[in-house]
Amino acid sequence: MDIREQHIDAPYFSICIPQHNRTSFLLEALRALEAQEFRDFEVCIADDQSTDGREGEIVDFLRASGLSFAYRKNVRNLRYDGNLRASMELARGRYCLLHGNDDCLKDAGTLRRLHDLLEAHGRPAVALTNFEDWSTGEVTRRVAATALLPGVPETAAAHFRNVAFVTGVTLDREAVHAHSTERWDGSEMYQMYLMARIIALGGTLLEIEESMVRKDIQVDGEMVDSIARVAVVNPCPIIPGSPVTQIARVVTDGIAPALEVPARRKLNARILRQLYIHLSAVGGGVSVHAVVEICGGYQSGVARSIRL
Repeated sequence: MDIREQHIDAPYFSICIPQHNRTSFLLEALRALEAQEFRDFEVCIADDQSTDGREGEIVDFLRASGLSFAYRKNVRNLRYDGNLRASMELARGRYCLLHGNDDCLKDAGTLRRLHDLLEAHGRPAVALTNFEDWSTGEVTRRVAATALLPGVPETAAAHFRNVAFVTGVTLDREAVHAHSTERWDGSEMYQMYLMARIIALGGTLLEIEESMVRKDIQVDGEMVDSIARVAVVNPCPIIPGSPVTQIARVVTDGIAPALEVPARRKLNARILRQLYIHLSAVGGGVSVHAVVEICGGYQSGVARSIRL
């Protein structure tokens, strides 16, 4: 089932939201979008077979808001990667701004400031911002300073872990559609593949120091799963076959078309270094050799090439 009400033919932003239940949180996020001063955007929601029976509330809100929107109820459950891709398939804007269903934009001027930065930096192919906790205001700094970085494989290899948190990641819509694939469904990092592929093939990356997202909306009487409530275990137990074990493959596949095999092997070590840093931050201690093993045992000698 697709419902579309388009008031803008070619919007600047398509706000792409993969939805499954969490309707109260999504409605709060939509209120933040309704409040935006910059109106050149559409909302694209793919509903992955929600079971709470509240899709009518979502559509009713969107219609009453006057926003351009596209709403799709998937015919089968696609899980995260497929549902994120489904939301982006609905997009008609210049950019897909990826948006979790329990996060929201920081304030009414957010889209205006983001638009102005993208234009001032020559319309980069990828952009990402910092974000903050809804309740405490504590900022997570995945970006150290606002900077435009070159579209080369080395940039993708050095910065891929910054898009693990999806909200605030902005991608050129034409590139997103050109590189669409089901190959990494189940990785839970589809945005990481797209970021790596787009940058490796020449798309520039704009990192934005400002916090433009509020993470983990709170709704009285309701709660959603959050990694923030998972206890840190040291050493980190990594389960073979889990989504985290696919991260290195996702990124190397994204970069692969831009490199010959010898150069690709060299970047594998850099990717593993970044993965080691990411896993250590999320789950405590983890060995370099464990990272190599769970990622499928890259060419011999890769582990020895990692310098931490």
